[in-house]
Formats: sequence, C-alpha cells, structure tokens
Amino acid sequence: MKVNWADATDSVLRFCGIPSESRVVMDAGPTPADGPRDRGDGYDELLIRTIDGTCLGKLSVPIVETRSIPIEGEAPPPTPPRGNHPMLHERRLALHRCSDVPDHWRPVLIADRMDERIPIAWSCGRDLRISSDLRDALAVELAFPPLLDGYYARKNDGDPSSVATWLGREYRRSRAASASPDPEVPPATVTLRLDYDRPIEHSNLRSLLDLLTSVDVRSSCGFLLRREEDVDVARMFEDSGHEILLHTEAGDRDAFLRECDLFEARFCRRPLGYTAHGGRGSAGYLGQRQWEWAIEAGMRYGEMLGRKIHRMHPLVIVDSAGIARTTPLVAPGVHFSLDAGMKPEAHNLDALLALCPRMLQPEGHVVIMNHPDLHRDELRTLLEALMAQAPRSLTFADLASEHESVVAQGDRS
Repeated sequence: MKVNWADATDSVLRFCGIPSESRVVMDAGPTPADGPRDRGDGYDELLIRTIDGTCLGKLSVPIVETRSIPIEGEAPPPTPPRGNHPMLHERRLALHRCSDVPDHWRPVLIADRMDERIPIAWSCGRDLRISSDLRDALAVELAFPPLLDGYYARKNDGDPSSVATWLGREYRRSRAASASPDPEVPPATVTLRLDYDRPIEHSNLRSLLDLLTSVDVRSSCGFLLRREEDVDVARMFEDSGHEILLHTEAGDRDAFLRECDLFEARFCRRPLGYTAHGGRGSAGYLGQRQWEWAIEAGMRYGEMLGRKIHRMHPLVIVDSAGIARTTPLVAPGVHFSLDAGMKPEAHNLDALLALCPRMLQPEGHVVIMNHPDLHRDELRTLLEALMAQAPRSLTFADLASEHESVVAQGDRS
C-alpha cells in the first residue's frame, strides 16, 4: 500500500518556511519520467540540484532498524521493524515528469538521474511551484513509522533540511516584490537538552546552572519518574529559567499517560513535551506511536531521531489506511550528543566543535544533548564556542510556542 501524502502538504510548506496557504504544489498532469528504471516502483534516492548545478543533497525514504532494550544481559542484534504499517512498506521515491508545464515557467530545481535532469520545481513570475513528487519526498522525512521496539539506527542517508531551506529562500526571493509580507525567518537558535538520568549533588547542579547563566544558554531538562527527590532539582531548573519535561520510559499508551499524570502530580505542571530514555528498563524511541500518545496527552512537541533536520518542524502521522495528515505536534531539531559514553574520555567534543558552529545559520536549531553528571568541562567549551557566534537560546517549549504563532499568523493573513 502506497502512502498518500497529499494532506501533509501544509506540513511540508511549513517545514520549508513557506506559508501553508500558498498554492505552491504542482499536482496537475504528471507522467512517468523516461528511462528503463522509471518503469519500476521508484528510486532508492534522488540527488537534488539547482538549475546551475549546485548540489543540495540526497532525498530518500528513511529505512530504519530497531532493537529491543533488555532489562539485563546483552541486547539482541538490530532488525527491521516489526509490524505491517504502510510506512514500513514505503521504501522508494517516485519521480515523474510533469506534463502541461507552461512555457514561461522556468525550472529552478532538478532531480539528477545520471544521464537526465528532471525538473521538480519552477519559478513563474513571483510564484514558486514544486512537484508533488518533491512534496512527497520531504513529507516522508517528517513522518516516522510506529515502532514496536526501540529505534536503533537509520540505514540510508537523506538531507531534507538543505532542500527545504533552499525552497524557502527561493520562495521569499520570488515574493520579494509582493505587497503581503511573509513570516520573518527565525535566527539561529541553540538549546541544551539535558537528560537527568542519575542524581547529582545540589552543589554540582548549582555549578551547572551558573555555567548556563554565564554563557546565556537555556536548557530543556527531561526527568525520569523513578525518584521523588527530583522535585527539588526540577525546581532549581525552573527557578533559573529552564524548562522541565518528561523523559519517558513507557512502552504503551496507558503507561505513557500514567507518566504524564505522575509528572503533573509530582512537579505541579503538565509536561509540554517529551524525550525518550534509551537506557535499561525503557522501551526507547517508538516514533509515531509516541507522537500519538503525546497528542492525546495534550503535549505541544515530541521528538524526532534519525533525520538531518535541524529546526523546529511539524510532524506528519500516517494512518493504517496509508493516509498522511498534518498534526498539531512539532519536534525540535534532531540532537547532537556530546556524550558518547560515561567514561571521562567518551565524548564527541572535537566532532561537534567542527560541525555545530557551521550550522548556526538563520532558521537553524542546534540541540546539544548532555547528561548533567557527564563531561562538564567539554560542555563549557562547546557552549562557549557556539554562543560566541551570538545565536539566541530558547527552550523547546519556547520554540513550539513560536512555531504555533507563525502558523496562526499565516492562517489569519
């Protein structure tokens, strides 16, 4: 069963920074692109280029592996996801040559298929049009199959953010002379994601909070619900201007909703979002299953893994009939983990110092993940390097509110 991504159009446009009411997607009259491999069921990947040959990267349907997390003993080897959801059968991208394209439409983006360049986006006066194939290739990156076992890894590569950023800029360039202003592009943003898995002394916590104040970084700290004494720690975070959220271990709907109720009873506030714990005793990250529970719990944001998406973005849910739809839930940029393990030398500082500062571009969201009891000196070095570029720093909840405001503004305009 092939997934129908048409109702995810709004999510794709918002991902690109294009007002969702814009009539951008070109659905009319597609015919299959020529070539022997186009007679099959699509492509494993599409290489996307601008018309002048600049490569924006690959698009592909994410192929993932899962692995259950044992309570004790060795973990089993990773395997393909269990189940029969339509997304688990979505493995290749379609590519059509759009027919009846007006002569005055100028191709601006192409899918490069070795010996042929197939237009997938056009400029027409002050308007931009994209093919439904390109829409679908971006929509699949905003979705995640419902997993019965914890997410382990993505097996293939894709770079939707580069394509989405280019489309947003091209749209704004084409509309520069328009009378109606488009939403302002958010500046580069840094968030520190903290997973409070193990207790630390209050003096150690105070030194962490002092560090965050000194570098002007705000954090979103996820709490497990194993320890009642974490109430005092959570209060210290909130009193210092940071956010607390649910760090879930739940493996089913009822357990997740019970966690939300316990979080509210313990911390005197409903969690606005969650992150998934990956340690022993946890179910791990379960993709769409957790998103559906989060929506039912009234959350505003969830979590995305295994994507090159580094901005707050909408999430797409696919039902059992293969129909995709936009959801009210969003997700922050996929995190970069400073911690590679618990040993003092087990960190990714050098790699993150090389990568993350380059990502502090307008619209970019750099999320650094750290455990408060690990790699404090390395955390200071990394945060100082990032904040030297003068980005803003917001919590996940702040960014979700900002995203909702932009969407509401677009709906009113």
